[in-house]
This record gives sequence, structure tokens and C-alpha cells, in this order.
Amino acid sequence: FVLPVTVSSILTRPNGGLTDLVWGGTSGDDRFAFQDIGSNTVKVIDPNGGPLNNTTYAGITGTVRTFAGDGNDLTFVLDLSKTAINSGNGDNTIFFISGPSGNHTLTTGTGNDVVAVISLDGGTLTANLGAGNDLFNGGSPSNSPLLVNGEA
Repeated sequence: FVLPVTVSSILTRPNGGLTDLVWGGTSGDDRFAFQDIGSNTVKVIDPNGGPLNNTTYAGITGTVRTFAGDGNDLTFVLDLSKTAINSGNGDNTIFFISGPSGNHTLTTGTGNDVVAVISLDGGTLTANLGAGNDLFNGGSPSNSPLLVNGEA
């Protein structure tokens, strides 16, 4: 089962002496994973096998920022220390898996979103969930504060 996806942009950007990875999705149904593979290197995984599948970006010392756009998007955050995820409108699913300590921000738009936090290992996740029937599963955030729409 393969879902079509077109990526509008992915780039690195300086940010106050650090380097961010910035990914811009489409108005369609985007599916991507972002994984820290060590030495400030982030791997982008496209489950559909598209042109960005298994692309690596070295020197990422700042935040991985995603702007998924509208559509029913699926995003995996794997072992990243700092993220800013904006899922846009649509019925989106976001997984935070084994993220090391660090600050993570998630913003969703309208739609029925599912957010699953498998583990943050000491990090902080601030989730700003938009309008819709959203499901937030805090999982096992070992020593990790979770703030959902301003409340712990």
C-alpha cells in the first residue's frame, strides 16, 4: 500500500549560531519520519520510497522544524532532541518515539488528530492542539513534562 506524496521543500537554515532542518509538506497526505542517527545528522525517511527516502542532513545542531500543510499527514519523530512540528489542518497522526531530552513543540490545526508519545526520556513536549476531536496519548514519558493546550 503506497500513498503518493510530493514534497514542496526541505532545507537547512542558520538559526542563532545553530543549524535547523526545515521541511515543508504539501496540501496532500504527506508521510515522513525524521530520525537522529548521531553526530548531528538527521535522516529523512519516506515510507513511500520517494526521492527524499533515506536522505541524510549533517550538521543539524538546532531544531527539526516541519510544516506539513493541509492533508491527512503521518509524521514520526525518532530520537530527535529538539523539534517544532506544525501538522497543519487535516486528520493528522504524529508519533514521538524515544526522543532524548530536549524541547519539543507540536501545533495542530483543525481536524481529528492523533498524537502518541511513546517516550521522551527527560524531554519536554508542549502540544497546542487545534479544533477537532483530538486524541492525545502520553504513553510513558519518563521524567518528561507534557503540556497540552497549556496544562500539565
